[in-house]
Amino acid sequence: MQEVHYLKGLATIRGEIDRVLADRGITADSIAVTEDGVELPGATFTINANGKEQGQAFTYSEIEDSGEAIDAPAATKVRMLVSHFLG
Repeated sequence: MQEVHYLKGLATIRGEIDRVLADRGITADSIAVTEDGVELPGATFTINANGKEQGQAFTYSEIEDSGEAIDAPAATKVRMLVSHFLG
């Protein structure tokens, strides 16, 4: 069951990144997800847009907790990640 929540969490966080970028009128050239670790992996989401590249790491716990809906710590990290591309 943990794996299902983790995979749903990855999709939820990616969806939130897409939503926040669109809300701010930012078109990403690419968005990549790199999973790390072996036992309890985490993931780093990397955005390339407007000639910049920025990444943000999420722990396994943050990803899993976002399986049903994005939780507050993950939402904060998404906003921080996208803020690098504003203005």
